[in-house]
Amino acid sequence: MAEMRSIRWPLGLVLAACLSVAADAVFFQAAQAASDGQPPPVRLTSQEDHQRLMDLLHMTEMRRGRDGNSKDSPYYANYDEAKANPFPNLPDSLLLKNGKKVTRASDWWSKRRRAFAHGSDAGGREGCRLVFRFSSC
Repeated sequence: MAEMRSIRWPLGLVLAACLSVAADAVFFQAAQAASDGQPPPVRLTSQEDHQRLMDLLHMTEMRRGRDGNSKDSPYYANYDEAKANPFPNLPDSLLLKNGKKVTRASDWWSKRRRAFAHGSDAGGREGCRLVFRFSSC
């Protein structure tokens, strides 16, 4: 009886292997028959692939990148902070309208944030409204 148990295990493995090989052959033939109606994959150079993508996106040209060599170039990279600051007159977020400093978080939430959120202190820009969004991580 002990010899029968020792033979069953390897025979089961051999039978499972034979069945899986036969099933693989059937599935391979079915996949090959299904792909007969499709064209073969296309081999493109990088320039051809780039042009194909441009055509798919309906783009005629790409924006040129930065030019760091010539300061006279219209594509020169701007690293001058004086030119890059579009809002030089931002209000102090820790200063109340009456001139007092905000010292507690509860004061900021109840008084100063309200002025920002409603746009009454948007640095002189009427119609501006700050949106505060918080997410929990």
